[in-house]
Amino acid sequence: MTGFRLSTAAPAAILATAFLAIAAPAGAGGDGAQAPDQRHSSSFMAGDEVSTSGDISGGSVLAGGRIESAASVHGNAVFVGGQVKVTGETQKNLYAAGGEIEVDGRVGRDARLAGGRVTLGDGAEVLGDLALAGGDVVLRGRVAGDARLAGGHVTIDGSVGGNVDVRASQLVVGPNARIDGRLRYRTQASPKIDPAAKITGGVQALPMRWTRGWFEGGRGPAGSGWFGLLVIGIIMILASPALGARLLRHLSTRTGATLGFGILCLLATPAALVLCAITIVGLPLAVVLLLAYLLALLVGYVSGLLAIGQWGLTRISPARASGPGWQILALVATLIVVGVLRRLPLIGGLVGFAILVAGVGVLLIELSRVAHGSATEKRA
Repeated sequence: MTGFRLSTAAPAAILATAFLAIAAPAGAGGDGAQAPDQRHSSSFMAGDEVSTSGDISGGSVLAGGRIESAASVHGNAVFVGGQVKVTGETQKNLYAAGGEIEVDGRVGRDARLAGGRVTLGDGAEVLGDLALAGGDVVLRGRVAGDARLAGGHVTIDGSVGGNVDVRASQLVVGPNARIDGRLRYRTQASPKIDPAAKITGGVQALPMRWTRGWFEGGRGPAGSGWFGLLVIGIIMILASPALGARLLRHLSTRTGATLGFGILCLLATPAALVLCAITIVGLPLAVVLLLAYLLALLVGYVSGLLAIGQWGLTRISPARASGPGWQILALVATLIVVGVLRRLPLIGGLVGFAILVAGVGVLLIELSRVAHGSATEKRA
């Protein structure tokens, strides 16, 4: 089992863009869907195979097993699928997530791509900044602004007008690489830089720090990292200082229900999303449900951390367990301990998954308690 990762920043950006970009759905399909040439509407489609072409005056949101976008999109584009291929133009921002992503089109602003294999092809052009993350990352096109690349294996053989920041196990810079700014990298192995590559701003090696997993968004929900979790946890503690004690009580007195609810939420919700997405009527509901699901995962993970911190605080200093300040300190200690554990092979993934399941479970039980209390008050 690999380390469990839950991205918060990328999905949040994708979903926010989806709501802002879409004015009206263009269509949806099950086995396959193809958008006709659009000139006065946005494109909102889902299916096993989805493709678009022509001119789309608004935004484009596509989800499916295989996605091909050859359209000229005047708004933002959001693509989520197993295989994503973009050959058309996106005049605003492009967001894509999937197993394999290939972009060979023009992006008028920024591009944010994440997947198993992510490729910015020879014909690709990004007029803003670029962010690529994946197991295998390849940059061969042209980027006008800065580029941030993260992955297991990163290859740069294209043009970047600004700085390039790389976090990878291995970095290869090809002979066609042209970087007007500085190349900064942090890698496990020494980078391979072709002598023909031109790097105007020079090359800077950044030290491998033991804190990099927390301060650079590596472990935990990637993108927000330890600081994002800490901020969310502090907000929850200050909003309800007694919340941690209630979450711990749910976990200790209703352990079976906690784990059951957590696993059920993780398994049943994606299935419900698929069922909603394959119908035109249910597609808007699927977007709302996906938002709620991602929010539940994030808040649930933090709830699990709060319960663990509360458990430790009650063992060390029961008299101070109700103090918000001490609860925040306990949360910080929990983040440090969990961060260390999650860097361990196999164990790290199990720890992250266990915290997520337990956290989502206690969160659902707490929400049920609050809802039941509100209903009782209304009847009274």
